[in-house]
Amino acid sequence: MVRMNILITGLCLQGNKGGAALAQSLKDVLQQEFPGADFIYSVPVPEFTQEKIWGKKLGMDVVRKISIKDFVPPWCFKRSSRHKRKAFMRALRSSDLIVDMTALTYVGPPKGTALGSLQTRFLYFLLAKLTRKPFLAWTQTYGPFSSVMMRLMARSDLARQPIVFCRGQDCERTVRGLLPGKKTRVYPDVACALPYNSAEGGSLLMKWGCADTNLKVASLSPSAVLYKSTAGQGSENMHVRFCEQIYRLLKRRGYTVILIPHTYRPSNTDPDSCDKAVCDLVKGKLSPERVEIVDEDLSASELKSIISNMTIHIGGRYHSIIAALSSSVPCISLSWHTKYRDAMEFYGIGDFVLRADETLNESNTERLLDKIEHKHIELRQMLASKQADVRESIKENAQIFATIYRNL
Repeated sequence: MVRMNILITGLCLQGNKGGAALAQSLKDVLQQEFPGADFIYSVPVPEFTQEKIWGKKLGMDVVRKISIKDFVPPWCFKRSSRHKRKAFMRALRSSDLIVDMTALTYVGPPKGTALGSLQTRFLYFLLAKLTRKPFLAWTQTYGPFSSVMMRLMARSDLARQPIVFCRGQDCERTVRGLLPGKKTRVYPDVACALPYNSAEGGSLLMKWGCADTNLKVASLSPSAVLYKSTAGQGSENMHVRFCEQIYRLLKRRGYTVILIPHTYRPSNTDPDSCDKAVCDLVKGKLSPERVEIVDEDLSASELKSIISNMTIHIGGRYHSIIAALSSSVPCISLSWHTKYRDAMEFYGIGDFVLRADETLNESNTERLLDKIEHKHIELRQMLASKQADVRESIKENAQIFATIYRNL
């Protein structure tokens, strides 16, 4: 059997646990279609040492991703840039297929910039064309295409995809608005297939005093993305206050509440990029009462295993919501992008969404909590049933993806 080499771009294995969840899940589903394939992941440079450590833990080979700077003077002449460029291009040329999994791309102002997409997804697209390598994008979220440059890049790239695989109906409408005649398909986030172990999660929870199955336990996942995009600094940041209010609502209802960061950077205490730092700020707002935080650098599967033990989950980090939905835990998403509602709608709870870049609407939050509490068993059963459908949908996604590659 001829071995196949697949280069996956746009992911990280450490720091943002959503990247690791996607990396592991995507590898699992692609291996079903390409048995024996070898995978290499293009990962961020600043924390490459940690990326290699996590790559080894997860059984994944990694290479430093490159940027536009690595091709233009004066940066391209630096020794570090030459070495990085050489290693990446070697991986690119040895690959039979480049699979992009940037996850959320071509996001225009005010949430994203043209330079951001030029440095990532569009650069991979250009390099694949330059080296005449097949370039296919896995199912992800696109837009909004809110600038001229963003629309030009997205149109050039997406028009050349045989099918644009969209993570939800809102995403599909956005793509069709840009390319009206384009063939699209809607599929769930592949991380919905991430494996987990509830018993292991229960054992982990013992470290934070939340393993008593008679307790009503709620998890809350603040987001560095929401912290950065909302007004205020430190404990006066609007997202920090938002999470504080939700925490107090849950406590009043008798829940034991635990904060679960989904981006954890042990060497970085900046709340603009680390959820753990945001959790610490929320904890400071709640002082002097005891507040538990999952303060270990766990894997995406371990975090999902913990969340699977919850009575309810409330998440500002997208992949914490994916973890809850796919382990049958009723949840409320704290949204800043349509991708949250897209994910929730796959599981039939598209109305359990709060706009988290605004002031907390306490009465609306109470209403959603009431609905979850009154129909908790039914919701868990529905989520479990939907998960079976989601798994079949992801399998179909992989089969169509593989057929496209074989027909190129």
